[in-house]
Amino acid sequence: MFPVSSEVISVLQFALFFAFSALSISAAFRSKLFVLLPIGILIAVSVWHLENYERGWEGFARVIQFVFLVVLLTASGLWVLALRFIIRKLTAARKNVVWGGALPTLAVFPAVAISLHALFFQYVPASICTKDSIKISIGERNFTLRRSYSSMIRTVKTPSNTASQLIYSTEAKDKTDLGTVCKFSENGQARIAVSDLWVHPQNILSGSNMDWKSNDSIHIVERSEFFSGSYGISSKQIEAISELKMQPDVLAGGDSFAGHLCRDEHRDHGDGFYCHVWRQADPDTIIVMSMHNNVGVSQSEVLKQIIDDLDGSVSILSE
Repeated sequence: MFPVSSEVISVLQFALFFAFSALSISAAFRSKLFVLLPIGILIAVSVWHLENYERGWEGFARVIQFVFLVVLLTASGLWVLALRFIIRKLTAARKNVVWGGALPTLAVFPAVAISLHALFFQYVPASICTKDSIKISIGERNFTLRRSYSSMIRTVKTPSNTASQLIYSTEAKDKTDLGTVCKFSENGQARIAVSDLWVHPQNILSGSNMDWKSNDSIHIVERSEFFSGSYGISSKQIEAISELKMQPDVLAGGDSFAGHLCRDEHRDHGDGFYCHVWRQADPDTIIVMSMHNNVGVSQSEVLKQIIDDLDGSVSILSE
């Protein structure tokens, strides 16, 4: 059951606020000051959001969270009022029954029930998948992924399952994905068919005697998917390798099945260059790795680093 996933932590936080609000409103029938406690929390949260306002999706998510807290406060109030009405009716009907602590006990019941359900729902039984590794296939190639590699996969769509992008790692925040991966792999006993794999050489090579230099991940993907336009500049550059090789300021070689490319780029935080290296894993699968650089290292040196990291990592992953 533990460690708890980040999604469940969020559920527990909202459940705790509901329980606190319900208890405060229950106590407000004795002293109205208690109802100010959850309202005070909402005011404090709103002030914090205003002081730490962020644009974009992060700011939008915080607004949604605040609105949800308001909804929870309202719901807890209605829940307590409904319970109090029912308890008073029952007390009037059965005067010999003592309902002393019924209101606060029943008030927190939804929060407790949801919390327990969330905790048990995210439980992943111990297996080869949770303790060690899973087996995957991309095209005709088979690979073994250890959980310590912190990789990301996209499963192939099947009649029974939709395509899913999942992270397989030891991080608590990825525990929900871990449960799905272990389900697809039948707890590590079955091979998962995937269309994409992203994994960082550092996570693979740090457990071997090999060194690593690259600062980007390896991407193993079906060729048809890669060249469908879903991967932006990388696929477009590789497709145009024949023309790019003719340019004087480009270090390039090979073809769209296996080759390399380095060229200058201009960014807001400084000029530099990027390099791509790709290999054909099988007729339907391509392995791509890229690296951006804006320090005093030559393109040929960076290219060698990528090739060494790529070849070393793939040799460890391959079965």
